[in-house]
Amino acid sequence: MKSRILLMVLALLVLTQVLVDTYAEERLSIPYVADPKVTVDGVIGEGEYPVKYVDPATGITLAWVHDGRNLYVAIKAPGTGWVGIGFGSKTMDKANIIIGFVDDKTGELHIEDETGVGHSHAPDVELGGSNDLVEYSGRQENGLTTIEFVFPLNSGDKLDPPIMMGKTISVIISYHPSADDFASYHGATYSVIEAYVEAPRVIETAIELSSDKTELTQGESVIVTVKLYTKEKKPIKNATVIVLSSTTFAGPA
Repeated sequence: MKSRILLMVLALLVLTQVLVDTYAEERLSIPYVADPKVTVDGVIGEGEYPVKYVDPATGITLAWVHDGRNLYVAIKAPGTGWVGIGFGSKTMDKANIIIGFVDDKTGELHIEDETGVGHSHAPDVELGGSNDLVEYSGRQENGLTTIEFVFPLNSGDKLDPPIMMGKTISVIISYHPSADDFASYHGATYSVIEAYVEAPRVIETAIELSSDKTELTQGESVIVTVKLYTKEKKPIKNATVIVLSSTTFAGPA
């Protein structure tokens, strides 16, 4: 006789909690998305980022999102020189600065993880810190430079101010119209903005599980349907549900 596996799936409503993606409607924010669909290629693709902001003072386009672990950023400037962004300070001093340029001749991206020191800045690795860039890419086209990168919300580097969910962070954005280096002064192409770092929203939910089979021959598959609702029985979309199955093994009859 075949060994059988009794799949015990109960169709029931249970109270649980789920992390739901949320978006601020009226303030500049860094949205939380559990699984961002970002491709780090130096291009701000259509629908790639949930937020795309154009700074009126500099003309810089900024797109960003985070997943609770990493920050994904694309910054496009109306020039062919360096592009920079600093986190955690309204002035350059002590800001966590990511700065880079695309070489006019080779198309190669040069990018550094730096820290503001007074009115200047230096690579973290020269100040006793570390280069914490996870991934990066850059592109220069039609007189525009785009730099895209991934950076931890909390790198653990003493020089990097943590980016805290549920808090507002100061962000510096700047660029140079033509200089391919890390030192030329930005002049008027500089702006300071404030952005709210969104946190996952925790809500009470109801989950309904059902199966197309209740008894299986070993090796067979089963389809488990999971439906997630709010307490008011409204469907929830774009949520991740982990299902742990309970099985009972019967010996030969």
